[in-house]
Amino acid sequence: MTSEPKGYLVLPVWCDSGIIKALVDDDGRIPVQLGGSDLTLDVNLETSDITLPTAEQSPLTYIQARQYGYHDSAWISSGVPLNYSARKSGSGSHTAVSTSSYTMDMGSPSAGTLWVVQALTARNLDSITTVRFIAHNGSSTLYLDATLNPDINVFSICGATPFVVSEVDTVRVEFVSPEIDDRLRAYLWGYIIDL
Repeated sequence: MTSEPKGYLVLPVWCDSGIIKALVDDDGRIPVQLGGSDLTLDVNLETSDITLPTAEQSPLTYIQARQYGYHDSAWISSGVPLNYSARKSGSGSHTAVSTSSYTMDMGSPSAGTLWVVQALTARNLDSITTVRFIAHNGSSTLYLDATLNPDINVFSICGATPFVVSEVDTVRVEFVSPEIDDRLRAYLWGYIIDL
């Protein structure tokens, strides 16, 4: 059985860079309207022009639904998961030139991004060494975890993962008192979040 439409539900939207996005009202509801069967909606994605048959309301009066939200007087993206942007992986290597502790810098997120570190590991290919996993924010140092390599060339794994790193933080791995000529390695895996 086929029937003719009696009307259409009209979902208010606005266009951002050619992407149509639903809007919600100040109470968090989608203000759906019922339009007659003669309703037409003209959308031009190339020019981002939308012509609605009813009175158009400014998108600034709404909190945008789904992938964006209004925070600190600006629209921010909040996609899934946590606005995943790209995979993050890094590695470092160093050959010890003394028996002093050596700290390997694994980097910091660039401006406007965060890292979610899902795994942080280290190993000494030549001797047993204590490894400290560190988050440093310029003024203070947070020791995330400290482990003793169980054996030569066996990974120490940071037990504090996952953790979030902001652009003012630096991820570091410290090898405590390695032997001269020890080959030290560290690895970081996770993903980048755009703010």
